[in-house]
Amino acid sequence: MTGSLLYREVLEPAFFRAPPPPGALAAQDAWMGIYMGGDRRVGYMNTVVTPGFRDGEAGAAMHLNMRMELNLFNFPASLVVKAETWTSAETGLKDFTLSLRSGDQNLEIEGALGDGKLTAQLHTGGDTIPLSFPIDQDLLLSGGMGMPSAQLPVMEVGETQYIDAFDPMSMSVGRTKLDCIEILPFASGDQEILARVIAIDANGLKSKAWIGPSGEVLQAQTPFGLTLRVLTAQEALAPFQESENADLIQALAIRPTGATPIQNAKRMTLRFHGVDTNALPEPGPFLLLFDGRYTARQATSADVDGTATLDPAALNAILADDPLDAAHNPKITRAAAGIVEGALTPWDKALRIYTWVYENVEKRPALGVPTAVEVLQNLEGDCNEHTVLFTALARAAGLPARIAIGLVWSDEIQGFGYHAWPEVFMGKWIPMDPTLGQVFADATHIKLLNGNIDRWVQLIPFVGQLQIEVLEVE
Repeated sequence: MTGSLLYREVLEPAFFRAPPPPGALAAQDAWMGIYMGGDRRVGYMNTVVTPGFRDGEAGAAMHLNMRMELNLFNFPASLVVKAETWTSAETGLKDFTLSLRSGDQNLEIEGALGDGKLTAQLHTGGDTIPLSFPIDQDLLLSGGMGMPSAQLPVMEVGETQYIDAFDPMSMSVGRTKLDCIEILPFASGDQEILARVIAIDANGLKSKAWIGPSGEVLQAQTPFGLTLRVLTAQEALAPFQESENADLIQALAIRPTGATPIQNAKRMTLRFHGVDTNALPEPGPFLLLFDGRYTARQATSADVDGTATLDPAALNAILADDPLDAAHNPKITRAAAGIVEGALTPWDKALRIYTWVYENVEKRPALGVPTAVEVLQNLEGDCNEHTVLFTALARAAGLPARIAIGLVWSDEIQGFGYHAWPEVFMGKWIPMDPTLGQVFADATHIKLLNGNIDRWVQLIPFVGQLQIEVLEVE
């Protein structure tokens, strides 16, 4: 979960809609280093812009290459993102390809613009999934961190601009807000230049960029404490030293005060500090709120009512397909049918799917963006992969299932880490955890929100801010 959040915030290119500003399509070969915890270099980004003509129309090709190497639970992980685009000088982005690779995971998207819509194809797990989105104008490419890598417009202090962006992770088109907040001196090599500081809000991802006179990004900072800085190619491509590899899980863990949690806890009482009360989780049957204190409890078999049903509208919404879930994909439906064959009750189905996912998906930390079809093919990954596959199989078997996103206690890091797990509706939404091998997710699972991966961005206000005081554990 943490690795995917990092990708979502830092490395993911988005495709912004607007005619390119003057100079945006000039020749460029720019390199930036990605740093974690100050000076620990964990990745790089290279953007190459080549002006030219296509079909008699002036424009430019852009090639984007990004790589990150770090540790997850002391397990080396890498992520490679590549993109290619053609942008018209008059109308903006015409077409693009994007690939994301992490270990055995590989996700590719190719798209084109025309007739007021963006049409694309998602290639994953050996399948091709068609996508289509209405749009108003043309799009520009960004280089991650919610900002164009070389195409930010030159803005004046106090000026605000809005541009549309296609988000490859959530497969949707959203809005990005740019605010020019000040002009400051910036040290660039052996000289000092004036840089415009731009505050960027891309669907809730808030970053800050220092922009040079021609619109080039000189430096950027993220809520995760990561920094991008301009480098030479030689500096960017220099081998990463082992001491430079940061463990992302350790860095972002929330280490509580008070009592020490335990795995398989049946009940835990805690207080949250450091974030706005409006951002705190909503109470539910397994997370009670009284006098500012939350009490989480583990579900039991007494909470299971396999005869209960949701109303038809809610059931249809839960069972609706999405590109990354793909519960209606023939590979998923065939697998689900085989797993639940002979099951007599909805809870029996849920238990069979839980057991199959727990026993067959190898536990391996990952940085990628999982699709259920690809997880079914590779059968490896972390909580995202287990949860996405469980949810797709459950929905394919007719079970109302959804994804819970939040925190869980880890003895290994002695802290709470960001985590995902599935819930199935059995009169109540019963939390299960096929990643950790818990039929009933223990009381250290603190759900912050529900939703598919397009909602992961809503965790950003918690990162680096949330503090937990544990009052009681049993």
